[in-house]
Amino acid sequence: MTYALETAKHSGRIRGYGEVSWEHGFPKDRLTYRSCQRKKEEEAERLRRLEAMVMESREAAHEAIAREKALEERMNEEIKRQVQMEVSSIQRQTAS
Repeated sequence: MTYALETAKHSGRIRGYGEVSWEHGFPKDRLTYRSCQRKKEEEAERLRRLEAMVMESREAAHEAIAREKALEERMNEEIKRQVQMEVSSIQRQTAS
């Protein structure tokens, strides 16, 4: 009908009942009516889930950085220890 009349279809309205919204025109199907509030709530929930995922990712990244720093510190300590052992070994050899 909208094609024949070349008019835009008004979503959320039903034809033949005057200016009655969909949820009032079909009360038995009221639970399936997608209201603006429901859409806003769904979007808010989706946003909360995304924010939670971002926070988990950030925490995982911070933990990985902390592990990497700790490993680097241990490696540097081990390098210093090995160098000191080698230097003391060379000093003992030259002293003898």
